[in-house]
Amino acid sequence: MRKSLILFILVFAYIWGCSGSEDEYNLIKPAERKAIAEICSCFEPIQVYKDKMKNERDSLLQKVYRDSFEMKIIEMAPCLEKADELDKKTAGNEKYMNQFIKYVKEKHPNCFPMMIGIGPNDSLNIKK
Repeated sequence: MRKSLILFILVFAYIWGCSGSEDEYNLIKPAERKAIAEICSCFEPIQVYKDKMKNERDSLLQKVYRDSFEMKIIEMAPCLEKADELDKKTAGNEKYMNQFIKYVKEKHPNCFPMMIGIGPNDSLNIKK
């Protein structure tokens, strides 16, 4: 009797503890999370060219990197369509937008500046 009572209390405590942990990104559906990951994987190659353009002093090499950057953007058309769908969903829904920004910042920190549209001179603090 004592063992079954202890077991019942342990199971109850486990279930109660697990049910208390909510997903803080409950508005972002799994399909949208997958789309965010795919978009971020598309942004990675462009970030390389963007950084090279920004850091290069030779104007001829900057032009080469800019051309490569533009070609990569053209290749990204399917990803940009997904990004457009997410952008439409965030428009007008402040609660969803806040969760979206927080999710991208936490789960995809390298993608965050490009996904949210933060430039190198913007004053928004993107650190955690």
